[in-house]
Amino acid sequence: MGCGEVHPSTNRVKPISIYGHILHMVSHTATQGAFVRFRQVSSCKKNSITHVFNAMRFMRIITVTAVWLASGFLSFATTPNDDFVYATYSVANRFRGPAWTNEANLREFNFIYLSAAPSWEVDDFDKSWEQIRAQYLDKETPPGLKHVDRIHTYIANAHRAGARVLCSFPGEKFIDIASHPQRRNKFARLMAAWVQRFQYDGIELDWEHTITIPLHIAMMKEIRCALNELKSDQPFYVTTALHPGHKYSPEQAKELSAYCDWINIMFYDMGGGCWQGRKATHNSPLNAMKRLIGNWQAFSPDKLCIGLASYGFYYKDLQPKELTPEGRVLADHGRYWNYTELPGLIQQGWTGIWDDPEHGAFMVSPDKREFVTLETPRSIDLKLDWVQECGFRGVFWWEFHCDWVPPNQQDQRGTHLIMDHVSRRLRLLPSQAQAPRS
Repeated sequence: MGCGEVHPSTNRVKPISIYGHILHMVSHTATQGAFVRFRQVSSCKKNSITHVFNAMRFMRIITVTAVWLASGFLSFATTPNDDFVYATYSVANRFRGPAWTNEANLREFNFIYLSAAPSWEVDDFDKSWEQIRAQYLDKETPPGLKHVDRIHTYIANAHRAGARVLCSFPGEKFIDIASHPQRRNKFARLMAAWVQRFQYDGIELDWEHTITIPLHIAMMKEIRCALNELKSDQPFYVTTALHPGHKYSPEQAKELSAYCDWINIMFYDMGGGCWQGRKATHNSPLNAMKRLIGNWQAFSPDKLCIGLASYGFYYKDLQPKELTPEGRVLADHGRYWNYTELPGLIQQGWTGIWDDPEHGAFMVSPDKREFVTLETPRSIDLKLDWVQECGFRGVFWWEFHCDWVPPNQQDQRGTHLIMDHVSRRLRLLPSQAQAPRS
C-alpha cells in the first residue's frame, strides 16, 4: 500500500471511572465572581457526600478535591463518543511496579503514547542493519529500558481496554538522523521493527528542539513508509508532537498531512515554567492558544489534536504575572507541580483566582507568598468548547501520572483528578476522527 492509503478502524472511549459518579453527586458550586474560595466550596461536602464515605479514610481527601472539581461540572450523555481522539502520554519509567501496571485504569483513552523507546546514539545508525538489529532488537533488554515485562503487560492491558498504543520516540538529536538519508532510513526501519516486537499500533515522534520543517517532513515520510513495509493486516498510526510556534506553508502542510494521521500541538509550557524566564504566568492559557492556532491555518482542523496539561508550576516568593527580582529567574522560584498535590493545598486553605482575560486559574497560599498554575473544570470546559467549535481532531494530555491516584481498597479503578472531567465531557462532542493512514 502507498503512503497515503486509508485503513478502516474503530476507536473507542471506554466508560468513565467511579470518580465520575462521585462528582455527579455534588451540586454545581461555581460562582460568577473573579475569586472562588476553595475553602468555602469544599465545606459543602459535609452536606453532600461526606456521609457516603464517612468510613473511608482515603476518600476523605479525594472527596474534598471532588467538591472543588465539581464547581465546573457539566452533565454528560450516556453513550461515549467512538471516534474523537482522546489520548494521553504515559512515561514507562514512572510505572510503580508490576501490580500498578496491571491495575492502571486505561479505559478512558482510545490512544496512548507510551514513552518506552530505547536509548540510542546517532553513530549507531552508521552501522549495518544487522549490527543495529543485534544491538536494539535481539537483546532481551534493549539499551535504556528496564522492566521490559511491564511494558509488554501495559500494552496488553491497554489493548484489552480498547486503547491503541503508539510508541513515543523522543530525542534532541533527530536533526543528525534526519539530515542523512541512510541514517534516516535505518532509524525508521528500527522504529517499525520496534513496533512489531512490542505489538504497538504505531509511532509518535516527539521532536521538540533543533527541528527544521523540511527534515521533519522527510522523517515522517520515512516512518510511514517503513510501517507500510511491515507484513501485517494491522493498521498502523503515525503522529508527531510539535510546539505551537511552528508555521507551515500550504504545500508543507499538505505533505506532512499525507504521512501523519494527525498532529499533536503541545499547548503547554507556555508561561515561563521553571527555566530562565522572569515572568510567572499560566502554563496553558486559552487566549494564547487561540492566538497561536493561527500558525496552523494551512492544516485541516481534523488533522490537529490540542494538548492539555495535567500538571502546572509552583512558585514561591512571587505573585502571579510578577517579574522575578533582578538577577533571578523562574528556576530560582519554581518547580513542576502535579495535580496529586491539589488535595493538600485545598486542606491548607489555598485560594483560587480566576483570570478572565486569559481564561485560566491560579491558586494562592493563605499568606500570598506561594501560588500554582493549574487547570480547573471551568478552564477545561472552555477549551473543549473551542475544540468542538473548531472541529479539531481531538485532545491529548501530558501526562498520565501527573494527576493519577492509584487504585486502593475503596477505589478499585483509580482516579484522575482533572483528566476524568474530560472523559465525561467527551460524551458531548461530535464524531470527528478518521481512519489511520498507511
